[in-house]
Amino acid sequence: MTRLQSDLSKVCGELGLRIVIPFKLTCSDDLEIVGKALLPQLGALNGTIILTDFSDVKGKEDELRALGYTASVLTEPSDEEDYDLDGWIEMFADWGWAAIAEPKPDWLLEWEEAEMMQYEDWIKSLISVVKVVADKEYQERVWLRGEGPEVDSWDETINRFFDDYDADNFVENHMVAAGLSESQQHSLRDLRDALNRYNDRIGDDYLLQTILNDPGWQRIRDGIANETLKFFEGK
Repeated sequence: MTRLQSDLSKVCGELGLRIVIPFKLTCSDDLEIVGKALLPQLGALNGTIILTDFSDVKGKEDELRALGYTASVLTEPSDEEDYDLDGWIEMFADWGWAAIAEPKPDWLLEWEEAEMMQYEDWIKSLISVVKVVADKEYQERVWLRGEGPEVDSWDETINRFFDDYDADNFVENHMVAAGLSESQQHSLRDLRDALNRYNDRIGDDYLLQTILNDPGWQRIRDGIANETLKFFEGK
């Protein structure tokens, strides 16, 4: 048994997962795929085949899917690498639970709950910026006149949205996983796009009063941003 097979056997034992070591699948024309292991509850209807070389399945991906399997190529760990249970859990959770006739195990439910809590914090951070973008009184009081207690500016607001809170990454890669409705997804994407276009248009050489009086900014503030907030009430 290789180190990879040993680690797979250990983690499946700890997590209560079934495993087949090794695993052989006969495809059409008597071609065989020989995997290090099969995890039948993860990834696809009949499970995920573990390989160490992509060439073993190259050109056979469609046939694998038709047979109800998927494959994952993992690197054989070195003797110096530590066994990382949390890393395995995260990878298995990404593959997804495929045993539809069986309840999800506790470790997966706990991981999904923690992941959703992280998404909720991410959403709250983004919406905190949307509230600033939608607030004319705040912009005039804090951005323009510098009256406290908040310390903020146009630049800091835009930087929080795109840099600190990684809006592009969230919009492009995480909205579905975060459980946003279609209306929430569309509204947040529209606002992200509008802010990107506006920020590109004004550049670095601008007068804040000009921004606040600009009909283009007012359409974002009074229209798109406020519409977005309606879909995120309570956030």
